[in-house]
Amino acid sequence: MSKTSTHPGIEFARRFATGTAFYPTLDAGSALWRAESLFDDALELIKLADKAEDAKIQFHRRWYDFEICSYYAVGFVTCLEWHARSRLVDLLTFAPQCMQTSDFQRLNDKALIQAAAHKISVPALAGGLLTVTDVESYVKPFNRVFGEFGSKIDGFALLETEAAKSTVPLADGAKSNLRIELDSLFEYRHRLVHEIGMEHVGPYAARDGLSLKDACEKGANVIQTIKLVETHIAKQAPNDFPHLLDENGVPSHEFDKLLSAIRALETEIAERLITEADESEGNLWNSAVEAWKDSEEKQFEFLSSATFLRPIRHIQFDRPIKLGMLKSRLEFLQLVRADLG
Repeated sequence: MSKTSTHPGIEFARRFATGTAFYPTLDAGSALWRAESLFDDALELIKLADKAEDAKIQFHRRWYDFEICSYYAVGFVTCLEWHARSRLVDLLTFAPQCMQTSDFQRLNDKALIQAAAHKISVPALAGGLLTVTDVESYVKPFNRVFGEFGSKIDGFALLETEAAKSTVPLADGAKSNLRIELDSLFEYRHRLVHEIGMEHVGPYAARDGLSLKDACEKGANVIQTIKLVETHIAKQAPNDFPHLLDENGVPSHEFDKLLSAIRALETEIAERLITEADESEGNLWNSAVEAWKDSEEKQFEFLSSATFLRPIRHIQFDRPIKLGMLKSRLEFLQLVRADLG
């Protein structure tokens, strides 16, 4: 009997966008970090090539750098796709009323059944079904985000008015912008992974391979794009919008935000019980809260010291577990508050 394959959109949501993901990475910060890592990688290779040249060692082919250099374009487009997918999931998680039937056009019976079986959330499902193949499909999710914030910012205009590292031949005097550069990047990536033309197998002098310098410039444009969009999101978004980045691209302290929201709700519920019910219920609630705080402290201490949560150096797998614990606590408190009326 053949094993039923998992729908790609469901597999994506299961691995990266749900509570079952061991180390969730579907966020804008991961897209930015990956782009910066690829950029730094190409930059280090340029430094190595310069050292090789100084030592009179041939580092690359006669006509251009190695074929593999072209595939930096694939990695950079993946960062843009990850960025758009993550923010679509964030938007639909934060504001479910923003969902559209078009988010689920690729959904079939098989995917629907598998989504239920894997307990995939609707926002995560939308993220798994999103494809980003050009600038238009990249920008659309962000325009929806800006629209939810009541902003008049247009993502296309944003890219068109932002100067960029020029990698595209333009008419004399013309200046490139991020829209032009991203159009070129998407087109180049498409030809590279879907076609084999003369620019790939023809004479070396006629091939269209990326040099390391080209890769760095395209990477710089992708990094600039993500930071530009995230800067505007940070300025417009409410404080509780998921996975916000600061002006340097550093994630906001979600842990501290959750703790703050939890403590505020615990206090609010206690005050309402004392004033709307009776003092004994309020005191009982306060005792329960103190017991939870003691338990919380011991659980955090355990998770922080558990060696099985550190299989890889520098990566702390305890963080997503702690966040999941706090989110569950917050959901419980919200239910209690709702029942209070």
